Amino acid sequence: MNSHVRVRWPWRGVRPDAITDRDRGSDRTVLYSRSANVALAHYPKAAGSSLAIWFKARFPDATPSDPLDPHDPVRRSLKRHGLLARRPANQSLRILLRPARRLLRPEAAGAMPLVIGVLREPFDLLVSLYRFWNRRFSVKRYPTGTLPHAAGTGSFRVFLERAVVAGEICTYQDFFDIGGPAWQRTRLLDFRAIEAGLGVVCRELDIAPPADLPACNVAPSRPDEAAFLAEAGGLTAAVRRHFQWYYEEAAAVLLRPLAEPAVACRVA
Repeated sequence: MNSHVRVRWPWRGVRPDAITDRDRGSDRTVLYSRSANVALAHYPKAAGSSLAIWFKARFPDATPSDPLDPHDPVRRSLKRHGLLARRPANQSLRILLRPARRLLRPEAAGAMPLVIGVLREPFDLLVSLYRFWNRRFSVKRYPTGTLPHAAGTGSFRVFLERAVVAGEICTYQDFFDIGGPAWQRTRLLDFRAIEAGLGVVCRELDIAPPADLPACNVAPSRPDEAAFLAEAGGLTAAVRRHFQWYYEEAAAVLLRPLAEPAVACRVA
């Protein structure tokens, strides 16, 4: 991850005061269990709500990084949970605190939490996210100018242009802080085989895997794949450029190897 990148939201332009009560809740931000030293990072529309139900039941001490900050990126969440030092505003203060940070912050001792996340084929994810925001749109929930507002009021093509051409949606490498302090302890599951990947994680944690995962936020009907692909047209190439890391490198890190990647929407 480039050091100059500053990620606050998976999409730009949504403020804490624009989040409604329905959007709040500990299943929508990074959950961290201090007793087990394990965290769950929730990229939007990638089965995070289903996993959060299991996670909170299995790790009762799990707490959200910030209930008002939905889908908190990993690095910011680690700082909010006190697992990474926040950068002091004053340079001399930063130098002064460096020894204490090595003593007090777990990254110095190699004690970063095991971070669980899910990767979903990006075009599939964008279709799902567009449909989700579109069917629950309201001006109060998603103010004018935000990406959710564009999904609620505009075409899928306009939404894609905002998301991946203008770069208003966070890439996987920024969200999961690839190469960052917790990266070596990050376990990414394939959306198409979550339970298989979660079983691998549970064996690593020496705990029993869940019997099944609940379905959450499922669309009432399946998308018309051909229609969305036709509307996207050449923007499918922009999706691949924006999520380049997924298409070129994710197969090497997913707990379940990817099949040959294809730009298609398969899951609601």
